[in-house]
Order: sequence, then structure tokens, then C-alpha cells
Amino acid sequence: MKRIRFGAVIAMLILALSLTACTKKNEQPADTDQTVTQDANTVTQEPDVDVTLTEKDAQALVLEKLPDGYTAEFAGNVSSDNHEYLVFQVKDAAGNDIGDVAIDTQSGERYNYEGEGYMSDYSNFALYDENQDAVCDWNGTFTKDAEHSVSLAQADSNSFEYSFTADKSGIARITGNTASDTNQTIRFIFTSETAIHIEDTDEAYTGDYVLSEYGD
Repeated sequence: MKRIRFGAVIAMLILALSLTACTKKNEQPADTDQTVTQDANTVTQEPDVDVTLTEKDAQALVLEKLPDGYTAEFAGNVSSDNHEYLVFQVKDAAGNDIGDVAIDTQSGERYNYEGEGYMSDYSNFALYDENQDAVCDWNGTFTKDAEHSVSLAQADSNSFEYSFTADKSGIARITGNTASDTNQTIRFIFTSETAIHIEDTDEAYTGDYVLSEYGD
């Protein structure tokens, strides 16, 4: 009888230990999941970054539009309409004053600086060259006649894709208010906000095209 009772006690102890282990095992994933969730939340939280152009960056934006030998000297900071600008005095190779250019420290956009905190469009700057400096929106569909139209989709400030209704397409590289395709067989000229002129070795595509549908 003692042997039976002793065996029963051993069996009960084993059962109790098994239940305890199961309970701990079931609790553990909950703690682990909670820790992983907290870590994930911590990793995905990123502080906002305020990107502001440095004087060197702004100066480079001015210089890239100037002829060789011209200089751009930092002339000071200007605040206008809740925007901050860096102003540069432009001189030619002989040291003669040409004018001032202001750079928006947030967008990098160029302006002609008139003085006294007043900025005007960069096209008013003395060295502005429409053929090189114009910023055009090429997006849209332009139509010449019932048989010829072309859709332009500008990918960035340097190029756009074009597609004619007559199975002719390609990529044109932008230079100011003009653009040419990679094979140099076709040339686009931006003549106004609603019109372009096209020159092509195939005269069928040459002519004036009018905006018939706005692009994105």
C-alpha cells in the first residue's frame, strides 16, 4: 500500500510541474510580442529634417548659369514673405558688376534681386538666356492637324517622353525652351504656354502644334 501511495504522490508532483511549465510557456510569447512591437515603433519614428541650402550650394546654383570667368560673391541674407534668401553679386571677368541673384534656401529657385528685399523673376536678370535658362512645362497633348498630334510626358527637368499618333516615339533632352531626341532627328521648340514648334527630318511631322489636352 505504501508503494502505491508513494507512486501517486510522485505522479501528482510531475503533473503539477508540467502544468507550471505549460503556463510559463504560454505566457512567454506575449512578453516577446510586446517587446518586438515596442522596438518596431521606436525604429519607425523619425524626426522631421529641415533641409536648408548652404552658402556653397546656393553659390553653385548661381555659377552654373554664368559664362566662364564670371564670379558670384556672397552679398548677404534677405528675408521676404516668410522665405529666406542668399544674395550673390555677379561680376564679369573684368570685375564689372552685372547684377545680383537671390537663391531661395528651401527650394533653390533663382531670382533677380532688385534690392531693398525685392525679388523679381530670374528672367529679368541681365544674363538670362531663354534658350538656356527657360523653365518650361512640356506636359500635354499638342495637335497639328487631324492626322498629327503628339503627347509629351515630362519625367524631370532634363527630359520628356514623346509619342506621336503615327507610331513615332522617343525621349527628348531639354535645354531651356528647346528639346531634341536622342537620335537628333527631331527638335521641339516651346513657343508659348499653349504651343510648340517641331522640326524633323521627316517633314510630315514638322510644323506648329497647339495644346489640345493638358498633361499631369
